[in-house]
Amino acid sequence: MKKPAPDLRKQAALLMEAYNEALAATLDEVLSGIDDEEDLKEPDFDEHLRNVAANDLQAWFASPLETLGGRSPEEVLGALDTLDGVVVFFEEAALRCDDQIPDLLKMKLGSFGTAAADALMTLALKPSWEGTIDTEDRPDDLVVGARAVALLGEWGNKDALELLAAKFATLEEPDETVAEAFRDYCKSIGPDAAKVLAGYVETAARMEEVSLEGPFDYMLIAIADIGRQHPDERLFHCLRAAFRRMEHKAVGAICLGDYGDGRAVSTLKGFLDRFEGRIDRQTFYEVTNAIRRLGGVLTDIRNPFAGDGERPS
Repeated sequence: MKKPAPDLRKQAALLMEAYNEALAATLDEVLSGIDDEEDLKEPDFDEHLRNVAANDLQAWFASPLETLGGRSPEEVLGALDTLDGVVVFFEEAALRCDDQIPDLLKMKLGSFGTAAADALMTLALKPSWEGTIDTEDRPDDLVVGARAVALLGEWGNKDALELLAAKFATLEEPDETVAEAFRDYCKSIGPDAAKVLAGYVETAARMEEVSLEGPFDYMLIAIADIGRQHPDERLFHCLRAAFRRMEHKAVGAICLGDYGDGRAVSTLKGFLDRFEGRIDRQTFYEVTNAIRRLGGVLTDIRNPFAGDGERPS
């Protein structure tokens, strides 16, 4: 296999920096043309904004740039003829593109088929996924790995599911960037991912020495996200069992509320009854908020963090 030319990474960096500038200018132009600020609050506004920007950038991709020696970004990407070369461009895009990796680059990478997916898997699994205190200075390979996980999800690559889930489950405290990418990956895969995650949570819930925190918090959030769109008895029972088993209940309560099955109200109220007076403020309000979202009644619950007799609103 041909190896990338020595200056290829520099060329990739120049292209991505130019892309960032063009994208920022395009987004500013689109936003400046919006008269009604209410449009910004629409649920699908971000997706709409990205689509408009992508369409507007088509002309930029076809235009020659001085920084690229008079070639257009389209020509530079089109001339890449090895997977290694495209991976170099992906790595630079992952490190330099805060908003989104260019669609043209993703399409070029995807043209290599299963070999491209294997390359993304290698990038994803290479770094440690453990979180650090200094989240502002993440290692480059961790940033690239997280973007690789996200793209595998965007491609709906189920072949990566077992390996990614197995690595994630071993963590003590996942890096937030990787955790969000893994959560998005699982949401993209859907019910198949939820079942795999449920298996890990169920196993951990049966082991007294295992704390259902760290990676399991994110797994439960992903299960609730997927289960809300694809209800499944196993997922509901997994969320309920995890809530009962968790030492810190706030995340479990949020997930039960997000999942949306009213049967969880009795579980949540039962917890409040058993531990009245021994619940911290955040947990109390997350549990009562989940009860409210599930259609439960709060008038019979005393708020220990308010004046005497005041009920949760």
